[in-house]
Amino acid sequence: MRQVTRKLMIVATLIAYSGVSRAEQGVKLDDFVGGLVPNCEYSSAFERFRRSVAARYGRNMDGKRTKSNSALVVPLEIKSVMGSVASRNKGEWTEVVIPVTGTIRSLPVSAIEFALGNQNGISVTSIHFAWPKADVQKILGPEIARGSELIKHQTRNEELTDGASIALNEIRGRARLVCDIST
Repeated sequence: MRQVTRKLMIVATLIAYSGVSRAEQGVKLDDFVGGLVPNCEYSSAFERFRRSVAARYGRNMDGKRTKSNSALVVPLEIKSVMGSVASRNKGEWTEVVIPVTGTIRSLPVSAIEFALGNQNGISVTSIHFAWPKADVQKILGPEIARGSELIKHQTRNEELTDGASIALNEIRGRARLVCDIST
């Protein structure tokens, strides 16, 4: 009996120590970001989130924040895995970086970044992955290539501007998916 009790305590302790909260594990962001891959289209929830980020952190041409008291519209499960928002005025645009703990297509994501034009049409959404570009390319590469072709087709049909693009690049040794729909 004593041995069984001891084993149960060990198992319970292991479960307690290995049990990671949902916020630490992150969440699947696939539905939230919508069609970001392949062709820079957002889910309605992500579009509301993006617009609320722009409202809160957007700046006018003089670099002054326009509505700093606006609330962010974030689904609860995403809010639970978000870190502190950092924003910096870069002159013609404002950079907003939001740390997140989640995955897209099983790839670990470390941040969502927005480049918001200071009243000039710049609109870029970036997803920062926790893995190097080569690893992300293996999983997302074919879809990014397909998305690039879709965007070219949409641009020819004037559904998007000539500046629209999707690309995978690398920053500080980690992959970054960039969707540029600037006008």
